Amino acid sequence: MAKQLFSTPTGMHDFLPSDQPYWEKIRREIFDMAEFYDFGYVATPILEHQGVFEKSLGVASDVVEKEMFTLKTKGGDDLALRPENTAPVMRAYLEHGWESLPQPVKVFYLGPMFRHENPQAGRFRQFNQFGFEVLGSEDPVIDAELILIATNLLKDFGVKNLICEVNSLGDKVCRVKYRVALKDYFRNNIKKMCPNCQRRFKNNPLRILDCKEERCREVIAKAPQILDFICEDCRSHFKKLLEFLEELEIPYTLNPHLVAAGFAGGMERIINEMKEAKARVPARSQPKIFLVQLGDLAKKKSLKILEEFRKNGILLAESLGKHSIKTQMKLADKWEVKLTLIFGQKEALDNEIIIRDMTSGMQETIPLAKLISEVKKRLKS
Repeated sequence: MAKQLFSTPTGMHDFLPSDQPYWEKIRREIFDMAEFYDFGYVATPILEHQGVFEKSLGVASDVVEKEMFTLKTKGGDDLALRPENTAPVMRAYLEHGWESLPQPVKVFYLGPMFRHENPQAGRFRQFNQFGFEVLGSEDPVIDAELILIATNLLKDFGVKNLICEVNSLGDKVCRVKYRVALKDYFRNNIKKMCPNCQRRFKNNPLRILDCKEERCREVIAKAPQILDFICEDCRSHFKKLLEFLEELEIPYTLNPHLVAAGFAGGMERIINEMKEAKARVPARSQPKIFLVQLGDLAKKKSLKILEEFRKNGILLAESLGKHSIKTQMKLADKWEVKLTLIFGQKEALDNEIIIRDMTSGMQETIPLAKLISEVKKRLKS
């Protein structure tokens, strides 16, 4: 049966005003944290060449094989909606010659990503993600700084019961040795495992460690651990990272099967966590003034009044699409404003406006030229 025309496609969702306070809190915390730690904002295109992700994630990865939204342009280019943003940031680093800048280069991003996954609570096919990237440094203090930023952000969002799991994947040489050991181990057990793991065994056995299937977890639990295969330099790097975390008093758990690196967060899932934790978010700013207008001339001049309030940073509620003064006054009551401005045809002709105090019911007519100063004075009292 065909999908209804006026509903979102599977896995997509609308961002509604009810979630705006959560979004604004998350965005503000991210930008404030980035400014403090000297991360610059980078915005990459939603569309990238498909090869950017094939090179970074691997042609045989689940993301490239199953989850990317791809298209061919009229010019014959193979493009993809970005499924993640680390690869585009690396592309930008190389394309714009950032290697000539003082290192490390510290950037952060925030924007929509796309993956053709099975929709779940807080997991969509179009989702918003933020991330922090540091390029051009191998110092373990950078890893510690990223973990500190991630931990503090989640705490600031009101997310509870945080667990920091850490591991080391070593360098390229270490990973080659570990892949060989994993293949040797899984070769004798692969028939017991799920089809995904059997496919990953051929292309990237490290990805098997991600599997959540119960029958696979039992096999994975006894797999070789990468910490037994990392070289002395990588072991020293990891040891220093743990020392930094201890100095920062960040509790951590060693997870030898953790195969993640980097730091990113999904906005929708964080909002879900914030709601469950009943995190405090700032309410949307509430206007203290409502503009009631009546007549064509008043409506035209009302637009200029709105602009004057905007320039002076004063929130002003209105309903210019309404014609009835009674309906507009009801809206003013609903907003629970302190002042109501009444602007009719006579006032528009005389360049005057009526200010009504909604608490006392008292009102007076003043020149339009004095409106802003009078409102500021009354809001302070």
